[in-house]
Amino acid sequence: MGVYLAIYADQSREMFEALRENQAQIEKTFGGPLEWLEKRKDAVYWIGAGSLTAVPGEEDWPRQHEWLASTMKKLHHALEPYVATLERPSLDGDAGY
Repeated sequence: MGVYLAIYADQSREMFEALRENQAQIEKTFGGPLEWLEKRKDAVYWIGAGSLTAVPGEEDWPRQHEWLASTMKKLHHALEPYVATLERPSLDGDAGY
């Protein structure tokens, strides 16, 4: 299991590159390196915050949930100031969202 920001939009490349311009500060705020991935050229981009090997069974759920919550909070805190400045694509019409 993992935590990541996925960017799916008409301007996904531009959004990803705008965030990547601040990679050093974002990673400093996050507390470590992130994975900056182009999943599908000019269409889908991920900024990954790592993964956790899940042990099957409910007894591991508390550890998994703690890791997910903690990592999501750290990623949100690191990215939010930069995501807030991105130009949002229009959701008018039939954009497929």
